[in-house]
Amino acid sequence: MNRRQASGNIAALMGAMLISPAIFEACKKAEKDPLKGVILNDEQIVFLDELSDTMIPDTSDSPGAKAAGNGKEMATIIKNCYKAEDGEAFIALLNEFNGLSRKEFGKDFIGLSHEEKIKVITPKDRSKEEAYVKLKELAVFVYFTSEIGMNKALRYLEVPGKYDGSAEYKAGDKAWAWSFFSY
Repeated sequence: MNRRQASGNIAALMGAMLISPAIFEACKKAEKDPLKGVILNDEQIVFLDELSDTMIPDTSDSPGAKAAGNGKEMATIIKNCYKAEDGEAFIALLNEFNGLSRKEFGKDFIGLSHEEKIKVITPKDRSKEEAYVKLKELAVFVYFTSEIGMNKALRYLEVPGKYDGSAEYKAGDKAWAWSFFSY
């Protein structure tokens, strides 16, 4: 064996010693997936639809959050993007809203009128509780990134042209869809 072969063998052994712990560590089964979210049931998805429709109701020129399918999309995002603790906080919040509506009006949140729903959620809205703020932000995000939110609630230019810094604006025009993300 010459020096060149010995150096190559030593380099290969050193590389194997450095890489093998990383390979074994990567092959280990993860004890807990930190992003394994909470799966919401159909009743909770309908509840999210009603709650987000209370926040973003139908208007004369644009459908509300329920028409945009907010509940199902929110449930998907909660499951795939939020930590389990956040998902559990959202479920606790939904249960709390249901409890408040039963206590105050004698029926579930879903069965309340729009005005009654607003009375139920207003204290949480004023308190700025973290779970409620996150849920409200999620509802707004999902609505304005949906097809209905982009095309009906905002003005959406499908194929943009050149930049025009002095685009015409008339009082009462809707905001441009891209301006939603610029705040």
